Amino acid sequence: MLSSLCKSSNNVEAMASIAAPWAAVKAESVCDWIESNVELPTGAITGKMNLNYMPYGREILERYGDKTTRHLVLEFATQLGKTTLLTAGMLYWISRDPSDAMWVMANADQARDFNKERFMPFVRQCQPVFDLVPKTSKGAVDKHLWGFTSQHYLSMVLNFVGAGSPANLASRPREKVQMDECDKYYDQLGFDAGTIQLVEERQKTMHFPISVKASSPTLADRMIHVEYLKTDQRQFWVPCPRCEKPILLKFRIRSEKHGDCGLRWWHEHEDEAKTDGQWDFKKVRANAFYRCQECGGEITEPERQGMVGQGIWVPTKTDVKSGSYGYHLSSLYSILSQQ
Repeated sequence: MLSSLCKSSNNVEAMASIAAPWAAVKAESVCDWIESNVELPTGAITGKMNLNYMPYGREILERYGDKTTRHLVLEFATQLGKTTLLTAGMLYWISRDPSDAMWVMANADQARDFNKERFMPFVRQCQPVFDLVPKTSKGAVDKHLWGFTSQHYLSMVLNFVGAGSPANLASRPREKVQMDECDKYYDQLGFDAGTIQLVEERQKTMHFPISVKASSPTLADRMIHVEYLKTDQRQFWVPCPRCEKPILLKFRIRSEKHGDCGLRWWHEHEDEAKTDGQWDFKKVRANAFYRCQECGGEITEPERQGMVGQGIWVPTKTDVKSGSYGYHLSSLYSILSQQ
């Protein structure tokens, strides 16, 4: 009977439709979902989010879908898209892995303004998430449930709070927490540990708690670097296009064999980048190159961008709690700033 059914193309299509429910389904990665659904509403680059501009963000974003991840620390310089990564991760949670969450900024005003000016525009352009925003009977956004400090989605609740309000932090135990620009908390509270302790203490009873801490570093004893030291301390290694050896991009590094390496803006003497004895930033930009600390080869700006696309994160510490991942990145890895 099966052989007779398969004799015509129509019957072949019928058999395919019968078998479809049992066919293997390819799991969608976090990055696939983000590149398909998240759009950048403002900035130098707009439209569909393209992680080729932030290749170092792929591994980090996949942690948002990993139930074994407990602590995620991003010690990033500026112009690396750090907050954009956090935003994309939160959108994924709301749509694909919902549970009540909290976003902490330095103070309540910053939290409210960030939501209003940066996060809400992302939501409005991300259809799977915007579909979860409560609407009135007339189809408009229900502003009573979807506000600047508290957002009630059909799937979860997201609160935006300031680090300077212990009462707000203590009264909202959340399974998922993002603490953005942590080093600025110090200026509000006069100490670092309080905010993290308050938040993470109330996550202990959650099934799959995750705490994301991110900031541009300021001082070594401030929050973000202290938290980074508690993780597996990952660094982003890239291949040199001259010798193909993996290297860490550094502003300056001394090599016994090749002399001063790292970011350079002259070949023989610094006067090459000066005019009338003063630094000439046009010359600095025109002359800039990277000297590989492994082979001494010169690396151009287009080559640097290609290197970043081939980079990998490598942990440097193993004796840490399971599920604690830390990522350190300097502005030398930025592709966004070159667009």
